[in-house]
Amino acid sequence: MTNQAPQPIANTIVEAAKRLGVGRTTIYELIGARQLRTFKLGTRTLIPESELTRFVEERMGVAA
Repeated sequence: MTNQAPQPIANTIVEAAKRLGVGRTTIYELIGARQLRTFKLGTRTLIPESELTRFVEERMGVAA
């Protein structure tokens, strides 16, 4: 049995950018255009993993 670290359910801006393979500026543009939803935890802006999945799935539907 392998001990894997649990997957996060929310990502920072930098983590979300890495997950999508884009830069931070692109993430901020997507947030500004209301294409990605966020929430605040203290001073941190977080993007739920489910939101990244939804975003990609919508783009795949547009491309198909």
